[in-house]
Amino acid sequence: MLMTSFRSLSQALRRRTRRLTGSALASLASLAVAGVAAGGAAAAVAPVNTAAPAITGTATVGSTLTSSTGTWTGDAPIAFTYLWQRCDATPSVCGAITGATAQTYVPVTADVGGRLLVAVTATNATGNVTSFSAATAVIPAPVVPVAPGSAVSPSITGSAVVGSTLTGASGTWTGTAPVTSVQSWQRCDAAGANCAAITGATALTYAPVAGDVGSKLRLSVTSSNAVGSLTVTSAATAAVTAAPVLVPPVVTPPRCGGEHGRSREHGGSSGSASRTACSGHAGRGDDDDDDDDDDDDDDEGSGRSGSVGGLGAPLGSLGSPGSGNAGALNRSANAAIGASGSALGAPAGRPAGSTLSKQQARIVLQRLAWIAQAKAALRAARNGRGARPGARA
Repeated sequence: MLMTSFRSLSQALRRRTRRLTGSALASLASLAVAGVAAGGAAAAVAPVNTAAPAITGTATVGSTLTSSTGTWTGDAPIAFTYLWQRCDATPSVCGAITGATAQTYVPVTADVGGRLLVAVTATNATGNVTSFSAATAVIPAPVVPVAPGSAVSPSITGSAVVGSTLTGASGTWTGTAPVTSVQSWQRCDAAGANCAAITGATALTYAPVAGDVGSKLRLSVTSSNAVGSLTVTSAATAAVTAAPVLVPPVVTPPRCGGEHGRSREHGGSSGSASRTACSGHAGRGDDDDDDDDDDDDDDEGSGRSGSVGGLGAPLGSLGSPGSGNAGALNRSANAAIGASGSALGAPAGRPAGSTLSKQQARIVLQRLAWIAQAKAALRAARNGRGARPGARA
């Protein structure tokens, strides 16, 4: 009986142990699943900043500043937002700028004297983190562009004479760079008013022409920059004058008669030279007082230096010595030569033999034409009267 009871008790304990073991295993399995789930949630990582955002651009009013996101780690995806802040010059006190939530920002007048920074916030499924950039330099007051201004007016140097060269200076200018200048020469009336631009005269030099005679000239300079332009003119020159007419040098007949005429009668080299230079005086002797007087006139004029010689000799050959109309015409011709020589002569203090201009050459040719007419008249008088009897060969 006792044995039967023991067996019944043992069987009951075994049955109970089986039930407990199943429950424990179920509990352990539940704990294992919960542990796996708990391990997966711990692996999620929020954003972490490893390099702060940075601002690029020039910190001036009107310029554009741009913020980077910086460098971040954490579970993707990560989104970024921006908020610009205005700080004092320290910068120790900062405040958000209303509406400045883009990645870029343009400083305004209210930012002058302060600094700017940007706050970048990174967000993912786990959380969000904010990182701040370094502050910019102090925002300076904006530079206001200035239109050109004239510090020193344009000017002109040189003589206002046809053929001379006038040189202009554009003057000194102020204003925001770059400032560029262009110039134009103007022709004005004799009073320096009613000026008009001279076509094509846009260099800093100008040579007056015949059309400028009696007018005054001035230089107009216009300077420009991005803001505007300004035109300033120089003082007017004196009224333009024509180029001076240079008087030709003295025309002096060669010295004939007197010693030269007498030396021919005695032969020798001096006589040959006299015949070459004074062939028109052939046959003249010491016995003709009138001709001697003419020779004296020649002697008086021989001290003048001239660039055109030989004009007196042909005239001397047009008449023969002696009295009468031919001698009188001879003396008149000599006087005409003297007058022409004076008209052609250089002014006092001017060296003889100077180079002639075209206008001066025309004057000389005109005077020579007058002399040729006088020669023709003498020749006609001589031919009409006939050769003088007893004239020496």
